[in-house]
Amino acid sequence: MFRHMMNKRSKGFTLIELMIVVAIIGILAAIAVPAFIKYIKDSKTTEAKNNLNAISSGAQAYYQEEHPSDETGLTVFTKSYPGCEALGTPKKAEDCDGETGSIPGTVPDVGTKQSPDKIDFNIVPWARLKFSISKPFYYKYSYKSVVKPGESTFTATAEASLDKKNDSKFSLAGTFNTIDGAPVVGAIIDQSNAPSE
Repeated sequence: MFRHMMNKRSKGFTLIELMIVVAIIGILAAIAVPAFIKYIKDSKTTEAKNNLNAISSGAQAYYQEEHPSDETGLTVFTKSYPGCEALGTPKKAEDCDGETGSIPGTVPDVGTKQSPDKIDFNIVPWARLKFSISKPFYYKYSYKSVVKPGESTFTATAEASLDKKNDSKFSLAGTFNTIDGAPVVGAIIDQSNAPSE
């Protein structure tokens, strides 16, 4: 009886059983790792979508406000997105931060964050959009507008390198309804796989 019990205890896993367990773990890892990487990337892209929505809200609020259309401030002009022309004498695009506004720097290196402490959000166009970022961020944001009589449009973009294979890019455009003059902002478009311009 004792000998029979000893034989049972000394018996371990066979090589085939161990190989099956290793194969199962390998299959689970092959499924889980890409899903985890996608989850991390999706959580980072949420930053871009939230900030583009904030830019959109700021642009629409500015569009509805009254703005002086000349240097005297007596003539009031409404219905325009932020841009130099909305605050006075029209200027050339190269003289206007609102026409080419972007958060300074290039698209961040793969997976790195930028510090908001080095950025002045009190300049055009960010101050007019009431847009600022308080935490480190992955994306570079830009805002370009066209403001002239009978036309007011804007384009906002967010670009980042979240992994070594692909860059991440989102854009958002705004215009106005020609019938009632209401602001019209499109959906956020994922241009991550689009060819670069």
